[in-house]
Amino acid sequence: MLSVPSTEGMPEIPTAETTARRERSIRLAVLTSFVSKAGTILLQLLSIPLAVRGWAARNSDFTPRSISRSRLFRCYRLASARR
Repeated sequence: MLSVPSTEGMPEIPTAETTARRERSIRLAVLTSFVSKAGTILLQLLSIPLAVRGWAARNSDFTPRSISRSRLFRCYRLASARR
């Protein structure tokens, strides 16, 4: 039924060279994964403070003290009335 003898499709017995190459490839893949994770963490640690700083610069007039007590109380009453 098969036109090719089944012995030709059998995998080769791993030699020391192919085993070493495979182990090296696995180590490099794991190392690359760790470097990628570290880079992602570093970018997040840098980008979050920059984003907050940019938001604060665009909204520099907003401070908790800039809202008067009466306005804050009015907002609280409206929110309580909706419940």
